[in-house]
Amino acid sequence: METPVAFMSAADINRQNVSKKRRANMNEWKDRARKSLRDAGKPYVNRRGEQKRGKSPPKEHKVSRRRPRGPDTENTKRKYTFKYHVQQGGQRLAVCKLTFIEEGIREHILSFPRQPNHYSRMKGDVEREYLSPDLNLLRMFRLYKENNPASTAKFWLYRDIFKQQNLSFGQPRSDTCAKCDALFSKSVAATTDGERLKITAESELHHRKAEKAYTQLQADTEWAKANDDCHVICIDMQGVVFTPNLTHSNVYYQRQLANYNLCIQEMGTDKPPTMCLWHEGIAHRSSIEVASCLLKWAETSFAPLVQAKERKLIIYSDRCCGQNNNWRVLNLHGPTRI
Repeated sequence: METPVAFMSAADINRQNVSKKRRANMNEWKDRARKSLRDAGKPYVNRRGEQKRGKSPPKEHKVSRRRPRGPDTENTKRKYTFKYHVQQGGQRLAVCKLTFIEEGIREHILSFPRQPNHYSRMKGDVEREYLSPDLNLLRMFRLYKENNPASTAKFWLYRDIFKQQNLSFGQPRSDTCAKCDALFSKSVAATTDGERLKITAESELHHRKAEKAYTQLQADTEWAKANDDCHVICIDMQGVVFTPNLTHSNVYYQRQLANYNLCIQEMGTDKPPTMCLWHEGIAHRSSIEVASCLLKWAETSFAPLVQAKERKLIIYSDRCCGQNNNWRVLNLHGPTRI
């Protein structure tokens, strides 16, 4: 067990010296004497009994205020002056070195092929674009250094410029619910219990509606199993598949072929799903293409109806307005006789 150490001030020592015959002298204490010798740069003995050398004073030397002139004076002068310019609005503007490097980084980032975010057009995030999922920030920086070996840009600068471009890696997320995300953000930002209870009730109602939709899908599927004249299908557009799918560095700068795939699955049957596959050279992926795929599937899956006979078709899909949830697809369902 260590003995506690009591620290006394100079006033406490003077107060004790009044009532003692032998007065305490702080300058004679070993630690004080050792510290005084050490601060003065003189030799001293530490607590371990080791002899320590004193410090020698620095040597005096004359400080020259001017650079000495000699035979190599001409070699020390600057022979070249670098000036940096960028093109903006058809004009050649003079900029600093840092701005020139930032502009080069920005041009390199925008040289990669990008995919527009069509899933979030209704959410207000129209400008966000997506790079290849095989890319990442470090790989892009290494490609930049390979193309610009003389550049002095660091990774942190490349990262900061990338964050200003409204870009992301990978495919757009199509399975997220905007309402759930909005309710979660409101719940986190709520400051009172009343607001939280209101948001919780709204979120519970939203989840109940989603559960009701899944329950209705199961009920319709069971009904289709029991009735031959009723059919239930689920349709969904797969994420864009780019070809060729290579990881070579030159591929990142080249335009890859975008392929689209619409999956049609008939529920309650053992039939394999129907994949409607095409590439961007044939058509786009709007409501016209979705309606064409549905019409083609219906014509190849069913025989034409005879007089005074009906067949019911129930379609489940997401609420992507540009593909499924629009008037063009709804109008297809009305006059079609399958």
